[in-house]
This record gives sequence, structure tokens and C-alpha cells, in this order.
Amino acid sequence: MARAATVNKLFLLTKTDIPFNEAQVIIHQPSIKELSLIGETALLTSCDAITRNYKALNIDGVEELDKLSNFEIFMLIINQKTEQNKFIRECISKLLFLIFPIYKPAITPRALILQEHCDDGKNIMHMIDVTNFDIFSNIIWDMFCMAELKGQSKEYNPAGDRARAIIAKIEEGRRKREKLRGKEGSNETKSIFARYMSVLAVGEHKDLNELANYSMYQLFEEFKRFQMKEEFDYTFQAKLAGATNMKDADDWMDDIQPGSRKKEIQGDDKALTIA
Repeated sequence: MARAATVNKLFLLTKTDIPFNEAQVIIHQPSIKELSLIGETALLTSCDAITRNYKALNIDGVEELDKLSNFEIFMLIINQKTEQNKFIRECISKLLFLIFPIYKPAITPRALILQEHCDDGKNIMHMIDVTNFDIFSNIIWDMFCMAELKGQSKEYNPAGDRARAIIAKIEEGRRKREKLRGKEGSNETKSIFARYMSVLAVGEHKDLNELANYSMYQLFEEFKRFQMKEEFDYTFQAKLAGATNMKDADDWMDDIQPGSRKKEIQGDDKALTIA
């Protein structure tokens, strides 16, 4: 069953801070300029780790993981001492500092801690734990356009797996990607953000500095709308000129459905998608 949207679209379109009531904190939507401080690889690595449905990985002959929650598997993985998992932990830490600027984030063995310093000198501890992690994961999924980047809806399909086997499978995939990167260069040499901003700056006659202040959601939304408008205008003009057997373009003013950018993003898949 496909995952329903968690965040009100107006929050996303207006770049409003998002209330995360279950942890009694506010989530900041970073601008592209702010996201550049950690880079796209760190952003997508952390978002993938937070939003991944670990329980849906199918490994034949492996049982027992249905006893653990998605959060418990996530914590098990980021607390592993391997180099790859240390890297994931560092990426998550960077993202937490960006989206929780008024708190002091920390990753502990049992929870993600957000320390709030109050005017009276006291500190309040907020926690992201097993009770609210799925909601946090859904907010990150919506805020950072993971349906578009992964080309799929987030689904929960519990399967019987062991944490050790899941870690092995994930690390095997990472080793293959590292080998591929060695042949093709750094992920940071390709940038979806830079390409989208460049296209919109020319196509819509906008200042790059203005686009740099967009959130990721705003940039993706406007880029897709621009694509739809260009396709609609081209099809309309071609038909006026006598072209036949052309498929009608989608109405560029229709709602944009999550995941509808899959084909367009696949060209930079190696640069951004951390599978």
C-alpha cells in the first residue's frame, strides 16, 4: 500500500518550518544554498538511511527481523563501527544540524537527541525514537522529494530478515557503488540542483541567487512545472503548424504527482541515488 503524504503541501511550497509535534520540535526546510554546505552525496545518503524501509528487503532463508522495528534496525546500522556506517552516521549528523538549527543534535545508541537551550538557562531534551521515528521518516521523505529521487512510493511490507544479513546486503551494494565511483569520478561532480537552477535561470529568466534560496521541494516543483509548460507549448505549436499523430501533452496546470519525475532524474542516478 502506497504511503500517503505526511506534510501539508503549503508548508512545502512556502518553505515554512514544519511542526514535528510528536517530538515537540520544529523542522527547518533548508535552502539549496544551505544544503550546499553538506553536499548532495551527504544529503541523499542521510535521507536514504532515514527513509529506507529496511524490513522490506527480501533475503531468502533469513528470519527473525520481524521482531525489530524499522527504527531499531536503523539504529543498529548507524551504530555499527564499519567505515561505511561511520560515513552514514556523519552524513545524518550533518543533516540534523541543518534541519534543527535551534537545537543541539546528538546521535546516541538508543535515540536521536535534540537539546533545546531555554532562556531561563535550562535545557530540554527532545527525542526521536521508536515512538515517532516513522513520522520523522515520512516528513524527510516528503521534504526532500524522495519519491521523485527513488521513483517509487514508500511502502511498508514487513519481511522476515536478520539485521546482520541486511547490513551485509546494504554494504555489498555500497562496495559496488564505490567501485563504480572510482571509474566515473566523484558524485559531487554531478549536481541535479546545479542543473535545475541553471535551466530555470535561463528558461524563466531568473537570478541564480534567487533560486539558491529555494528549498529542495520548491526547486523540484518549479522545475517540473517548467518542463510541463514547455512540453505543452511545444505540442500546441506543433499542432498549429499541421503536425499530426502527436500525443496531447498533459495540462501543465494539473497537480504534480509524487514520483512523476522518475524518468527525468534517472540520468543522474549514479550521482544522487543511494540504493
